[in-house]
Amino acid sequence: MFNLYEILRNAQGGHALDNLATQFDITAEEADAAVRAVVPALSAGFLKQASEPHAFGSFIGALEEGKHLAAFTDPAAAQATATAQKGGDILSLILGSHNAREEIALRASSATGISQDTLANMLPVIASMIFGGLVKSMENQGFGAILGQLANAAGQGGLGPILGQILGGGRSPMGPGEPPSAAPGPAGGGQGGLGGILSSILRNLTNRPGAAPGAGPAAGSAAPSGSPQVPGFDAASIQAGLEALTKMLQPGTPPPTGPQSGISAEIDQIMGGKRH
Repeated sequence: MFNLYEILRNAQGGHALDNLATQFDITAEEADAAVRAVVPALSAGFLKQASEPHAFGSFIGALEEGKHLAAFTDPAAAQATATAQKGGDILSLILGSHNAREEIALRASSATGISQDTLANMLPVIASMIFGGLVKSMENQGFGAILGQLANAAGQGGLGPILGQILGGGRSPMGPGEPPSAAPGPAGGGQGGLGGILSSILRNLTNRPGAAPGAGPAAGSAAPSGSPQVPGFDAASIQAGLEALTKMLQPGTPPPTGPQSGISAEIDQIMGGKRH
């Protein structure tokens, strides 16, 4: 499972779409259309969350809690009231505003013909299943423990040096006077890529209010190349885990067209506080 759509397709032993159809009284084809309609918006929200330093720590912390695994594996758990609540918490975390949730449901309804109310009720369940699938996929690839280590580092304010070492290849990615945008990124740093996410996190950390010029979390004094920044894991292992996570955060569906084509911009506006 390497993207959000595949995670949903493979949930609950491969029967997630059929189970969603039963749960919300729609056909399996409609359930598939609903997932395809909302996944690009959720992907945009996840990637937006992962590109901001404080939000990234919260995102990793929510993954590490592992509260959503049951929704991914068990259809009965996905139908429980608690799952809708937990999924709603995830939507609040990644979207920030209830308006964004309503906008996604409205646009998905226009694209699929499914009622907006039905889609609004499906969104928290889908979000919880996705989060459970992300955790399960990370565990299956041998990166489960890294989530806990990164969550612990985020709680202690230590993500900057870790990500700085990965982005800079073992040196300070942003030396004194060097603009953040000049920091080199790993291969694959295109739109939504690991390099873009890490660059954004470090740029935001460096430019946060009160930060000294040129004094990002990893600036000024680099750790020796190859030395681990998280106990028990070296930078290469952490980078591999983050690359795997970044790939899984891609939607895995064609870009939306028609009435839903502007959803990424809408999410950026809402999460940026431009709409209420």
